[in-house]
Amino acid sequence: MPHVIRYFDKADESYAGKLELADIPLNKLQELFHTPPEDPMYECFPIHETQAKFFYEFAKIKLDIESYDYFLEYDA
Repeated sequence: MPHVIRYFDKADESYAGKLELADIPLNKLQELFHTPPEDPMYECFPIHETQAKFFYEFAKIKLDIESYDYFLEYDA
């Protein structure tokens, strides 16, 4: 499933970019965001410090939580 991380500048809420998550299995994302196994995760999920640590440890994606708001989204 094509999940992505979209992020927005906290200073002015402008769109800042998108990160592809091709290598992270759906079941890992479901565990991280505490969703049931049958949930395809089509909704938008805000990413906080705990989730940011996971993305760095699992995929070496470093998120700047101080400067940007991040959201996990399904990119159809």
